[in-house]
Amino acid sequence: MGALNVHGQIEFLYFDDLDAACAFFADTLGLPLVCDQGWSKIYQTAATSYIGAVDRSRGACRATTRDGVLTSLAVDNFDEMHRRLEALGITFDCPPHYSESLQIKSMMFIGPEGYKFEVEEFLAPETRKIFYPGR
Repeated sequence: MGALNVHGQIEFLYFDDLDAACAFFADTLGLPLVCDQGWSKIYQTAATSYIGAVDRSRGACRATTRDGVLTSLAVDNFDEMHRRLEALGITFDCPPHYSESLQIKSMMFIGPEGYKFEVEEFLAPETRKIFYPGR
């Protein structure tokens, strides 16, 4: 039996206001739109990882809560992202901080329709090799 041959990952989030969600992904986070299916739009977060914004009325899932989802974006320019998000009026429910035990910088905020987002930068050399290959 062959192994699962994964080439990427897409996280789909379901929205009542697809236009507002798409503006958030494109304008606030600066993610490129790579696939526009009309009621589903996919934004690239890394070489082979993506976030899909889906019109809740058309999607495959009946998403009824946002509480169980945390979208965490690993960046290598944490301080720059903090300044960008702050300048765009993002309010942080967990302000930028450093975790000594995890050796990360992290900040969290609420995005469109109550979804929770985290931006983090891994600082330990061993985890930087995993999350930032080739750097």
